[in-house]
Amino acid sequence: MGAAYWTERPYVQVAGYLTHNYVWWSQQQISKDITYWQRQFYQQTAYHSPLWRKITNWRIRRQLGRIKRQRWQKNIQYWHI
Repeated sequence: MGAAYWTERPYVQVAGYLTHNYVWWSQQQISKDITYWQRQFYQQTAYHSPLWRKITNWRIRRQLGRIKRQRWQKNIQYWHI
């Protein structure tokens, strides 16, 4: 999504467009990001909640762990004993 969309549309339209196809946790994070971007653009003061920052970092680490496990499982077939 380009800046021309999220800077000119109200929050409800942008959030509806971006979150319609995601699970609840992702919807909440997208919502917080939209709020951050729009506040930064219009007010020049943006605030990141420490709680949501921790949740985001936890979800990133969890996803990276999943990717690492999938790569490991994929490469098992190439191991030779």
